[in-house]
Amino acid sequence: MNKRKPKEKLENCYVCIVAGGRGTRLYPISNPLHEKQFCYVSDGVEFIADTVNRFVGAGIDPQKIIIVVTSERQRDLAKDITLKLGVISPNIIIIDPDHGYVGAMADGTFFAESIKGSKDPVVIATPADQYVDQSNGEFKKAVHQAYISAKAGYPTIVGVTLRDLSSFMGCGHAIYGKEHKFSEDFVLHGVNGFIEKPSDRKKADQLMRSNTTACNTGINAWTPSMIRAAIGDKDPYEMSTDELMDGFGDKLRVITGKFDWYDCGTFSSYYQVLNHDANDNAFIGDGDSDSSLSERCLISAGKKIHLRTSNTTKESIVAEYVGDILVVMDCAFNYSQKVKRFADDWCGVGGEILNSIFTIDAPNNHVRFTNMKGKAVVGFLGVSNHMISMYEEDDRVYVSCFGPDKE
Repeated sequence: MNKRKPKEKLENCYVCIVAGGRGTRLYPISNPLHEKQFCYVSDGVEFIADTVNRFVGAGIDPQKIIIVVTSERQRDLAKDITLKLGVISPNIIIIDPDHGYVGAMADGTFFAESIKGSKDPVVIATPADQYVDQSNGEFKKAVHQAYISAKAGYPTIVGVTLRDLSSFMGCGHAIYGKEHKFSEDFVLHGVNGFIEKPSDRKKADQLMRSNTTACNTGINAWTPSMIRAAIGDKDPYEMSTDELMDGFGDKLRVITGKFDWYDCGTFSSYYQVLNHDANDNAFIGDGDSDSSLSERCLISAGKKIHLRTSNTTKESIVAEYVGDILVVMDCAFNYSQKVKRFADDWCGVGGEILNSIFTIDAPNNHVRFTNMKGKAVVGFLGVSNHMISMYEEDDRVYVSCFGPDKE
């Protein structure tokens, strides 16, 4: 009778959660006062808490989880959410916001190295804005395999194969190289290169069916000595992720995890991980929402906002206060990548603009402001013949969004 080899314990292993991003593609839910890593991924659970729980469930000691943020405000938010999950306060570190993603991963890795008793630990770096289905145990398995691979001297990317084409378009891909077997059920591949996010569905479909690439989750395992060698004499704060991966040379490996994974950086991907009602609408936010004849929409109302939608399909309708400005956005799902442009143009517009309208490929839309005492900005992205009306009453704002009548 063959006995299964017991799984290796994750000794001297840390997780670095990069949680300092702006999340402008989820504006205005994610905004300069409350970024997406602190938003809800499910009822009462924030992205950053979900990330901590995911790795604790995979066998990581919560006291060996490092959270990288870029301001004292973010650190306070992270502490409020994660200390009760077992993360310790000294491991929530603030870095310069200009350090970029590679710099943030490097800062977190070298911080792990500085902790007493952690000589050249394995560090698993991860973004804070993902959703992973852990129900089949495959994520835990991938974490253990990445740890073993990195411990053996190979910087390792955790990849996945996706069945959802719209999600596939939202991430970059690692191209498989030579196969390396650790055991019958533990296969690594070398990495021959990378492909950026496909820009159209045809290209995404070709990649998805090729069986030669894995979607790059952004989850990487290495040791401080590996990342130091990959950086070399370059400035890590000016390096791209591709430059860092090139620095690993032929040592770089990729694992293909068999778990459902979503990069929740856009509204269309965010929608997929939320709970849906009978009409496939997803409702989030701290305000009040209702819908009539709306289908497959993400509907979000902030505090002191009542949002009503009707005759909308495959759209994100969001009403949120950013400071003292009410921001309302109506965006077709296939325009989700354009939200960053809206955020960059209108984020923090200030007092000089009152009740303004922004459009991208959105003809014949109308806005009616009634009894609006404060400032409001409305964005239409990829939707036509819509009407948004709003009015303030008794310290609340009432917003209605109507799509064209259905035949």
